[in-house]
Amino acid sequence: MRIDLHTHSTASDGTDTPADLVRKAAAAGLDVVALTDHDTTRGHAEALSVLPAGLTLVTGAELSCRLDGIGMHMLAYLFDPDDPALLAERELVRDDRVPRAKGMIAKLNALGVPVTWEQVARIAGDGSVG
Repeated sequence: MRIDLHTHSTASDGTDTPADLVRKAAAAGLDVVALTDHDTTRGHAEALSVLPAGLTLVTGAELSCRLDGIGMHMLAYLFDPDDPALLAERELVRDDRVPRAKGMIAKLNALGVPVTWEQVARIAGDGSVG
């Protein structure tokens, strides 16, 4: 059995749409793939809508966490994406990515790297800024 329990789509910082991700997972011979975008479950419905026969999708997310002031990521699977407390926390973390990314752009600009917020936002599209 071939399994990948950690993938990202364009719903966060991946390069494939959720639909393309599951299609490519099936084409690569996987039996099980987990869609674990950063702090979001926005890609699950799309992935499920085109899930190829023979491929099992495990829904999940890579949750940004803090423990004793140390930031880390935790892979979470098969949770209720509509749980109000978890949903609010995921939205808070996603929204915090924007000022963080703008700060990174300012640092890059100070180093002479010509990148703009508009470029980053265009690349991220509907996904979270990674």
